[in-house]
Amino acid sequence: MEVRLEIAEEGLKVFVAALQCLAQVGKEMSIECDVCSRRLTLRALNDARSASGQVVLDRTFFSESQDSSITLQGMDISSFEALKARFNNRIPFLKCKVFTKTCCNVFRTLKHVQSVQLALLVDQEALDVADASQANVSQESEVDEIDLDCMELRWKLRCDFDITKTHHMKVQSCQIMRAVFDKDSCPNRLRTRQHHLSSLLAHIHRSNEVSVTCSATHVKFESYFSNFIDGKAQLQTETAVESAEFSEYVLQPALDSIESSAQLIFCIKEIRALLTFCKTSDVSEIFFYFTTSGSPVLFTAESTSVANEEEVQLFTNRNAIGSESNGQALSHSQSSSQENPRYLTHSKRPRVD
Repeated sequence: MEVRLEIAEEGLKVFVAALQCLAQVGKEMSIECDVCSRRLTLRALNDARSASGQVVLDRTFFSESQDSSITLQGMDISSFEALKARFNNRIPFLKCKVFTKTCCNVFRTLKHVQSVQLALLVDQEALDVADASQANVSQESEVDEIDLDCMELRWKLRCDFDITKTHHMKVQSCQIMRAVFDKDSCPNRLRTRQHHLSSLLAHIHRSNEVSVTCSATHVKFESYFSNFIDGKAQLQTETAVESAEFSEYVLQPALDSIESSAQLIFCIKEIRALLTFCKTSDVSEIFFYFTTSGSPVLFTAESTSVANEEEVQLFTNRNAIGSESNGQALSHSQSSSQENPRYLTHSKRPRVD
């Protein structure tokens, strides 16, 4: 089985910026493709499982191909109904895991590249395993998806002067793992333009972490050092801005605290990677969600236009330590110096109609 996605020249910079953004989050990246909706999801998770990044590329991001985009057992599939019939009326969902650096090396330069075709290949063995798993699932089951592990990725770069470069990339099978963050239930949220947040963080130097203190009237950004090194001076930088300067600012005091302010400490590297992606893809606004002091933080940015629609999610979290047997499913990502443990959970994708 082969699924092909076409990326036009105007979408290449956004796609490469997404790869470079996720490369700042983790060494490995999972690629997930909903075949019927032609929706591609890229996810990265750092080694400590304290930072996670996600980029979602909708079908409008990819260009329509004149030929069939799906080949199954040597035959072109022209309709999604025929594809679902092959898998017992279930939606095939392709997934794999690759090294982010390897993917970035494919796009070292875009000077002469006109378009890119990404092909996800599934071998017959994976199809046989899927058929065997379907035999154990009844027709009345609520499971409407079937996971297929890719064996290879193929990048076909069409360049000037009728030159085509093809890269074959071996991949690893993976278990779907995503961070879950219910932003609708978060009582506190901020919305600001990406260049505004970039200017606030531009003053933070020589610090891996940043402390953000939110009060009713002001938001303070300051460099944070968890361990001071004896004999070496540390440059403490602090920037304060009025809350009225944000496009949207909602802060509610915690029920179990009389304090009206909230302090959050998290890594700055992934946030800067998100800001770089937003600048490249012309995303103007960034959303910032959190619950209380020390709670995980979610940064999202979404762009919708005629040519493409993408969504980026970066999370901040307290360092995950110990007790994964606790079974408490929390989600989110990105690193923080605070010590209360958080956990990532294995979960199905949300359905998109």
